[in-house]
Amino acid sequence: MFAVLRPRFRLGNSAFARKKPASKSPSYVTNARHWREPENAERAAQERDTLERQRQSAEHERERKRIAEAESAERARLEKLHAYGRCQAIIAPPEWQAKVARDLETSVTRDAYPVALSEYLAESQVRARVEAVLKPWITQTSTELALRSECLQTLERARYKAAAVFIVWKRLSRKP
Repeated sequence: MFAVLRPRFRLGNSAFARKKPASKSPSYVTNARHWREPENAERAAQERDTLERQRQSAEHERERKRIAEAESAERARLEKLHAYGRCQAIIAPPEWQAKVARDLETSVTRDAYPVALSEYLAESQVRARVEAVLKPWITQTSTELALRSECLQTLERARYKAAAVFIVWKRLSRKP
């Protein structure tokens, strides 16, 4: 439907190519430029130096921003590991949660958990660290729960025995 219009000839390869116009300035202007050449060279050198300094300062600024972003990402990664560890200790009492938080602040560092370490492995190590810190509380709690469970079982057995004795007494106390 639509025709594609193409040029019939190329400007760069033909006689129709644009040519630079000849200098229209008179010879005395050219001579004046010739006399100002050292001044222009000095000015051009100053401009080159200024542009080089601006380029270097822009490059330093980009590098500074890149480093700041990398450090920010590293801090966020370590803070995420701290939060993960604190969440693992959520069932513990507040004093044990504080112990876990203090231990994580000292043990979760850039050196111990480098960026090359995968997130899964880092979280596994943090989980193991939290379990190691909470182990005394867990053993104490499990011992208390075992004692409490044993006491409840003893009470339950005593209740059944008392009920059995009561039933026997009731039967014996009936008058035939």
